Amino acid sequence: MQTVQPSTFLITRIRLVNFHNFIDETIDLPDGGHLFLLGDNGCGKTTILDAIHYVLTAGQEMEWNAAARVAGSRREGRRVQGIVMRFNIDRGIMNPEGGVSYALLEIRGRNGNPLTVGIGLSVSAMDEKVRQWGIIRECLLAEIPLLVKEEGGIRPAGRLELKEAMGAARGFYKDAAAYRRELAVRLFADQESYREICRFLAMGKAYRELASQASDYHELFKSLLPEPKTEIFERIIEALRGLDESKTVLDDLERKLDYLHMLQRFVDTIGDSREAVIRYEWLEHYQQALDTKDRIDAFRRQVAESRERMAALEGRIRRETKEETALAIQLDDLKAKDGKGLVRQEKESREQLSAKETDQAGRKKEYEQADKEEKAAGKALLTLEGELRRNLVNLHRELARISPNLPFSISDLLSELDGLHRSENGAEEAHRLNSSEVFSMASGHRDEAVRTTALLEQRQQQLAAEIEAGGQELERLQKAGEAAPQVAGFSPCLRAMRDNLLIPKPLYLDLEWRPGLERREMSRIEEFIGKEVLATLRLADHEFEAGRKVAAAYPGLRVTRDRRGMDELPEWFHMAFDLQRSDPFALRCLAAEMVSDLGPMVARIAGADILSFRSHDRCLAGVPSRWIGESSRREALQAEIRETEKRLQELIKEQKLLERQEKDARQQIDLLKKFTATLEAGVGSIRQSAAEVLEARQDVRHLADIRAFREQQLEDLQRETRFLAERLRQLVSLINQEGLTDLERRIERIATRLAKKKDEIKQLNITVGEEKAGRQRCEKDIADLTARQERTLAARQESERRLTELLPEIEDLSHYILRTKKGFQFKTIESVQKEREQADKTITENRSILKERLNNPEFGGSFRFTYEEQDNLLVDYRSRRLAEILRRQGEEIAEQREIINERTKELFRKIIMTELVSYLRTHVDDLERMMRNIAKLLNRRVFGGQQYRFRITPRENFQRLVAVIKKFSPFDPAAEEALRHFFEDRKEAIVNTEVGAIPEELDYRNWYRYEMEVTTQGEEGVVIDRRTKSMGSGGEQAVPNYLLVLTIAHFVYQGKKIRLHTLLFDEAFYGIDAGRRDQLLGFATDLNLQLMVASPDQDGVRREVGHSTTLLVKKDVNNDVHLYPYHWQNPDNVRQIGLFDVPAEPQPIAFGEEL
Repeated sequence: MQTVQPSTFLITRIRLVNFHNFIDETIDLPDGGHLFLLGDNGCGKTTILDAIHYVLTAGQEMEWNAAARVAGSRREGRRVQGIVMRFNIDRGIMNPEGGVSYALLEIRGRNGNPLTVGIGLSVSAMDEKVRQWGIIRECLLAEIPLLVKEEGGIRPAGRLELKEAMGAARGFYKDAAAYRRELAVRLFADQESYREICRFLAMGKAYRELASQASDYHELFKSLLPEPKTEIFERIIEALRGLDESKTVLDDLERKLDYLHMLQRFVDTIGDSREAVIRYEWLEHYQQALDTKDRIDAFRRQVAESRERMAALEGRIRRETKEETALAIQLDDLKAKDGKGLVRQEKESREQLSAKETDQAGRKKEYEQADKEEKAAGKALLTLEGELRRNLVNLHRELARISPNLPFSISDLLSELDGLHRSENGAEEAHRLNSSEVFSMASGHRDEAVRTTALLEQRQQQLAAEIEAGGQELERLQKAGEAAPQVAGFSPCLRAMRDNLLIPKPLYLDLEWRPGLERREMSRIEEFIGKEVLATLRLADHEFEAGRKVAAAYPGLRVTRDRRGMDELPEWFHMAFDLQRSDPFALRCLAAEMVSDLGPMVARIAGADILSFRSHDRCLAGVPSRWIGESSRREALQAEIRETEKRLQELIKEQKLLERQEKDARQQIDLLKKFTATLEAGVGSIRQSAAEVLEARQDVRHLADIRAFREQQLEDLQRETRFLAERLRQLVSLINQEGLTDLERRIERIATRLAKKKDEIKQLNITVGEEKAGRQRCEKDIADLTARQERTLAARQESERRLTELLPEIEDLSHYILRTKKGFQFKTIESVQKEREQADKTITENRSILKERLNNPEFGGSFRFTYEEQDNLLVDYRSRRLAEILRRQGEEIAEQREIINERTKELFRKIIMTELVSYLRTHVDDLERMMRNIAKLLNRRVFGGQQYRFRITPRENFQRLVAVIKKFSPFDPAAEEALRHFFEDRKEAIVNTEVGAIPEELDYRNWYRYEMEVTTQGEEGVVIDRRTKSMGSGGEQAVPNYLLVLTIAHFVYQGKKIRLHTLLFDEAFYGIDAGRRDQLLGFATDLNLQLMVASPDQDGVRREVGHSTTLLVKKDVNNDVHLYPYHWQNPDNVRQIGLFDVPAEPQPIAFGEEL
């Protein structure tokens, strides 16, 4: 925030009442000049310094008469009880009954008004606790009623008497604590600064203690610098420890989650193995069903073959039986010789033979006709099969030609067509050719292409409108002078206000970037502020009401007035804007919009810029700066023109691309239509050809059966004809020969033939019986296998039911088992059974391990799981399932991570990135700025022919941190990353810091190397170290000590709202020559310090001093102190006296009358 340097307050009067050996003394310091106390040791000089010190600190960080201790006294320092009871070493307690003491200061305060501050003390014994009260009132010191008149004289007013005498007006403080709190606010900015001032006043007063430690200026300088406040470091340490504890909890939760995941893996493995067992059972039943079906089909083929063989055997038996009957008749005839009449038999035989020959001729024609028809049908079948193959080849060729351009694959269909073409029995499969899936895909893609075409046409219409609007926008931009925020209503509202003779000023027009600001920071800041804020129209106070009425017609547009702004600017404004070139009213209005307790702060997370501001985080888009700064607006306009031209080109390019896509889509629609028509026609032709082939095959088989039947009939007639012809010849021979000489032989031959024929018939009957028995066995096996098949199918259905319970999301279990799980790869039941046994083994092993892990000594007792083997479930003692516990554990871990993330954000963004960095940067900037100022002042001063210069340089291991702190911007993620690494690298050391201590890594005093360099005229500078410090006169050795104290005083007082710049020196300037003393006093005056110096021989009559009071302090034999003042005025104080100038003739000092 911007701060106004307060006017410096000055002590103008000191009053001591009953304060040790001072009964009632008032010391005037005209114009707030320095105070120099001269006198012998023990005369009371230090008591006056102690009184000033006590009023300013109420005893905080104070040691009474510290110089005596430093000088080597072994006695304990003075006690505050001794001040009130007037204890002196040589005379003891001079106020044995105790009393009341006062020490007050009158200070020239705001606008020259007096401010009186003081403290009262009361005690009645040396071992009694001192009672304290305070006085702070804007009035003259003389107006404070410190004394009470009584008959016996005057005495100091008691606590209650003073309170009553001061009346109801504020200014009385009941104790030292309340007094210190008010004093800290009135004179020293805040409690933290007040504590540091108390510490420094104590150190400065005991300057000789500093001198005794001055062998190492680095450590001395560092010890004098203000200590950082511990509160913010304690918060950081506490936050880091809290993060460690949270991470420990997270580690425990994650280890517990790992344990649960391990159990879940065992459960999943068991579940998967159980599913595998059921799948293998299903596969086993599936394989058994296939095997059983094959066996049933084989047996059915055997039965069919047996039936064919039986039919053939029975036909043969019938033929053999006929032959047997004929032979029996012939035998009977022979045996009866001519008893039956040979002529009759010969005539009958001729008639029978004639009928048989006629019948044979007819049967032969029928056979030839059947054979002819069979051959013709076979030829027609070959033609149809050829036609089917041609249809398959043509469809395959046509589809293969089209397929590369199709939006889907038809490789399965092409493979099926190729397989049908190569198959010997492809007609039956071709007749069942199913192309519905391909038709469905084609229809779906065609519908999609139609929709795409419609969308493309719609998009082209939109593009045409966008191109037209883009052209108009480009024309508008080319006419514009600079970019303007694209905020709804901004331009028309601006015109409307100007039409009403108002002078609105957009906020962004009056802002200018700080020179050297990086473009990416400009981008982040502008995006963080937002175009709605930057487009705010700022109006003069007298135009505001009229402007607000105009803006009422434009919802969302913001208007403001100059007096609505904030007086104090956020600190980041100094890093972002040029405060000289930017309009102060615009800055104030913007500050009012941007006020926040948190942020802004930009961090780099997952490759993106994340802004933290107020109560939210958001990702920044990284849009370049467009509106702040005239050059930015012109560049933004040109960029916008280029972007618009580019967008127009892209729109035109997209339009052409869409035209091509529409053309491609229409071509695809035509292709899909052609494909569908080709597929439909081809599949129809194939199915028709396949049906014709199947029908032709049926005809061929039927004609073949007819031909075989006709052939069998013809053979039977031919045998019967031959038999009748033979009998006829025999009869003719018998008749012609009339001799019967070969009758016995013929009867024997025929009998032999008859017996042989009977044996053949018998054997055929046996064969028929065996065939019938075999067929019956096959039929029984078929029945048994069919029953077994039913049981197998039922078992498979049961497996399917169990799988459905395990896998309800699977719709097609067969496809899942055979294809998804590669079940088709198993060729034998044995291989399936082997895998099933392995799955059973896996279940057993994992159950055993799971039960063992449930007794885990670390986590087993926390859950006390029970394993339900039947359902493969783990349930804890609260009846919660493992899945639920895993979910809750995951949620708990997510919550813990969120806590860690939030705590990390709180630590790095709110505490470290905001409070700590701001705090440390203030110290670093103040320190370096102070060193620059001191260097300028010391460059003008020479101390006995020598010049001194302080030098600080960042230590090597802190250089990067100092650079980040100095240039830190909340809009630079790299700075956050550097700080994050710094804290991560030193986290352990920071966390292990003791309570109340400051981590060494975060103490800005440790970041620098402090050196003092002395230069003798004509020579190079030398850094003062242990060796060079001990060289030279006493004055040369002491000067750097005082320069250091004065420099640190300047650092402590300047740049803060500390109003009183007072420094106390006790027993000061020993051994320093007058010239060097003058220069030290002049340097103190340069630093705007008011000195209170106690010294045996140092007065304030110096040409370097504008105003001073030199007080000669004397103590008589009664220990009463007498004061003799001399007031020095040198308003035209001539500063540095040349080394070779002739000094003016010294004049004796004449002290005034005793006070």
